[in-house]
Amino acid sequence: MPLYKFIIHGRMADETGGFYTTRWCRAPDEPSAAHKAMKIVRDGWEGPLIHALEIEEGWRIRFWEIPWTTNRGSTFYED
Repeated sequence: MPLYKFIIHGRMADETGGFYTTRWCRAPDEPSAAHKAMKIVRDGWEGPLIHALEIEEGWRIRFWEIPWTTNRGSTFYED
């Protein structure tokens, strides 16, 4: 099954800032992978902390391009 990598932008529910994160996942096609990546990010948060999520960029990767680390982490910013 193909691998995809996405840069995801999220806005916090209190509208004071947001975050960027990168996720990779396996799926039969890019739209399915994008949906799966967004679910991975949403499931990583408890409660209604995220106001909005969007895919900034996505592309197909080869198996040796997978970062051999956990598929988590974010960079936060304030407005």
